Amino acid sequence: MVLQKLHAWSQENGLAINPSKREAAWFTLSTHTESDYDREGRWPLVVAGCQIPVMTMGASRTTKLLGMDLDPWLTLNVAATKQCAATSQRISQLRCIAHKEAGTSPHDLRTFVIGYGASKLRYGSELIWAIATDSAKNEMQKTYATLARIVSGVPSTVDPESALLVANMPRSTSFACAHGSQYLRTHAHVRWTGCGDPRLSRRLALVSASRHYLGTSYMPL
Repeated sequence: MVLQKLHAWSQENGLAINPSKREAAWFTLSTHTESDYDREGRWPLVVAGCQIPVMTMGASRTTKLLGMDLDPWLTLNVAATKQCAATSQRISQLRCIAHKEAGTSPHDLRTFVIGYGASKLRYGSELIWAIATDSAKNEMQKTYATLARIVSGVPSTVDPESALLVANMPRSTSFACAHGSQYLRTHAHVRWTGCGDPRLSRRLALVSASRHYLGTSYMPL
């Protein structure tokens, strides 16, 4: 029903949906019912006369959203593993240039590691952190700590917290909080804009956003 409305709306507004580039997923929270093991193709999804593949439990491949693999249980372990593997490739490259005699200064190295290495990991963690399992979060935190060790030059035996402290890098959970606080700040501004005096609305928006930011930054993780 939703896809039919979307298809009708797109036609009315001069847009087109390419079914060959679309895919769907059947999510489940249980493994004890027969429907969980249904293979793709049992319930065809047809839009504009074309069938869209539906990924279910036991499917040959997983569907993706913004490059993130979505497993049928939404544990996002597969997405976290692939994101860490992609970051590990950049870690290997960064280790080749880290702390060389003719290399960059520590400040430049820190900036480069965060921009080239942490950005790859952060893109995935910001999207899935809120609903990722503990094992997925631990895997991403270990990868992030490895980036901190490259910046600080400490051995691999140093605990992650100390490595982040020496490298002067924030915890990986801070990125998720910052992403959430940015959304709340924008939401608060939109909510207050247009209510009464614009100058008063702006001040109220800033106060509301600040409260949301503090509440998000110091939430238990």
